[in-house]
Amino acid sequence: MSSNPSHHHDHSHNHHGCSAADVLAIRNTLSRYCEALDTKVFDLLDKVFTKDVVADYPFNADLKGVDAVREAIINRSVTPLQLAHINSPLPKNLPLI
Repeated sequence: MSSNPSHHHDHSHNHHGCSAADVLAIRNTLSRYCEALDTKVFDLLDKVFTKDVVADYPFNADLKGVDAVREAIINRSVTPLQLAHINSPLPKNLPLI
């Protein structure tokens, strides 16, 4: 067994330090965000953002709190076609980044 740390391989994390579970959680959060916008079920944003989120959107900067983000998104006047996001299952064998 080598004592050289460069020969140690931890397969539970990719080269950015994210575990497979982390990557899945990020993918699920992004999917939930798209679902909230596409379906206009904006209460789903509570599962996307923390209550103390600070967000800057092109249509509204310096939003503080999930309620402010939700209201800004709801109040934005857009057509339904502009709210179409890709929300389909991801291929199972994508490499972890």
